[in-house]
Amino acid sequence: HVLKCIEDQHGNHVIQKCIERLPTDRIGFIVDSFLGQAARMAKHCYGCRVIQRLIEYCASVQISALLDEVLQCRMELATDQYGNYVVQHVMEHSSRPG
Repeated sequence: HVLKCIEDQHGNHVIQKCIERLPTDRIGFIVDSFLGQAARMAKHCYGCRVIQRLIEYCASVQISALLDEVLQCRMELATDQYGNYVVQHVMEHSSRPG
Protein backbone atom coordinates (compact mmCIF):
# COMPACT_ATOMS: atom_id res chain seq x y z
CA HIS A 1 0.00 0.00 0.00
CA VAL A 2 3.00 2.31 0.33
CA LEU A 3 3.38 2.85 -3.43
CA LYS A 4 -0.33 3.66 -3.67
CA CYS A 5 0.16 6.37 -1.04
CA ILE A 6 3.24 7.70 -2.77
CA GLU A 7 1.35 8.01 -6.06
CA ASP A 8 -1.50 9.90 -4.37
CA GLN A 9 -1.48 13.70 -4.27
CA HIS A 10 -2.18 13.69 -0.53
CA GLY A 11 -0.74 10.34 0.50
CA ASN A 12 2.76 11.25 -0.66
CA HIS A 13 2.85 14.00 1.96
CA VAL A 14 2.09 11.46 4.69
CA ILE A 15 4.95 9.25 3.50
CA GLN A 16 7.30 12.24 3.33
CA LYS A 17 6.40 13.21 6.91
CA CYS A 18 7.08 9.65 8.05
CA ILE A 19 10.54 9.89 6.50
CA GLU A 20 11.18 13.29 8.10
CA ARG A 21 9.85 12.51 11.58
CA LEU A 22 10.35 8.79 12.28
CA PRO A 23 13.73 7.35 13.23
CA THR A 24 15.36 5.99 10.09
CA ASP A 25 15.43 2.49 11.53
CA ARG A 26 11.60 2.58 11.51
CA ILE A 27 11.10 3.46 7.83
CA GLY A 28 12.61 0.39 6.22
CA PHE A 29 9.16 -0.54 4.91
CA ILE A 30 9.16 2.65 2.84
CA VAL A 31 12.65 2.00 1.48
CA ASP A 32 11.72 -1.61 0.68
CA SER A 33 8.66 -0.52 -1.30
CA PHE A 34 10.96 1.06 -3.89
CA LEU A 35 12.89 -2.11 -4.68
CA GLY A 36 12.49 -2.77 -8.38
CA GLN A 37 10.42 0.41 -8.74
CA ALA A 38 13.00 3.16 -8.27
CA ALA A 39 13.24 4.26 -11.90
CA ARG A 40 9.48 4.35 -12.36
CA MET A 41 8.93 6.20 -9.11
CA ALA A 42 11.76 8.66 -9.82
CA LYS A 43 9.86 9.67 -12.97
CA HIS A 44 6.60 10.10 -11.07
CA CYS A 45 5.59 13.63 -10.01
CA TYR A 46 5.11 12.55 -6.36
CA GLY A 47 7.46 9.56 -6.29
CA CYS A 48 10.43 11.77 -7.09
CA ARG A 49 9.70 13.86 -3.99
CA VAL A 50 9.61 10.83 -1.72
CA ILE A 51 12.89 9.52 -3.12
CA GLN A 52 14.45 12.93 -2.52
CA ARG A 53 13.36 12.81 1.14
CA LEU A 54 14.87 9.32 1.50
CA ILE A 55 18.14 10.61 0.06
CA GLU A 56 18.10 13.55 2.48
CA TYR A 57 17.23 11.64 5.66
CA CYS A 58 18.67 8.13 5.26
CA ALA A 59 22.25 6.96 5.36
CA SER A 60 23.54 5.78 1.99
CA VAL A 61 23.96 2.27 3.36
CA GLN A 62 20.24 2.13 4.25
CA ILE A 63 19.14 3.09 0.75
CA SER A 64 21.98 1.39 -1.12
CA ALA A 65 19.72 -0.75 -3.33
CA LEU A 66 17.59 2.28 -4.18
CA LEU A 67 20.68 4.31 -5.08
CA ASP A 68 21.95 1.44 -7.24
CA GLU A 69 18.69 1.39 -9.20
CA VAL A 70 18.74 5.16 -9.67
CA LEU A 71 22.37 5.17 -10.78
CA GLN A 72 21.78 2.34 -13.26
CA CYS A 73 19.38 4.54 -15.22
CA ARG A 74 20.86 7.94 -14.39
CA MET A 75 21.13 9.03 -18.03
CA GLU A 76 17.45 8.34 -18.66
CA LEU A 77 16.45 9.99 -15.38
CA ALA A 78 18.68 13.01 -16.00
CA THR A 79 16.55 13.94 -19.00
CA ASP A 80 13.19 13.26 -17.35
CA GLN A 81 11.10 16.16 -16.03
CA TYR A 82 10.97 14.63 -12.53
CA GLY A 83 13.82 12.12 -12.60
CA ASN A 84 16.42 14.84 -13.04
CA TYR A 85 15.67 16.10 -9.52
CA VAL A 86 16.40 12.65 -8.11
CA VAL A 87 19.73 12.47 -9.96
CA GLN A 88 20.64 15.94 -8.67
CA HIS A 89 19.77 14.89 -5.13
CA VAL A 90 21.96 11.82 -5.37
CA MET A 91 24.85 14.01 -6.53
CA GLU A 92 24.29 16.59 -3.79
CA HIS A 93 23.46 14.42 -0.78
CA SER A 94 24.83 10.91 -1.24
CA SER A 95 27.90 10.01 0.74
CA ARG A 96 28.60 6.94 -1.40
CA PRO A 97 32.04 6.81 -2.96
CA GLY A 98 32.23 6.81 -6.74
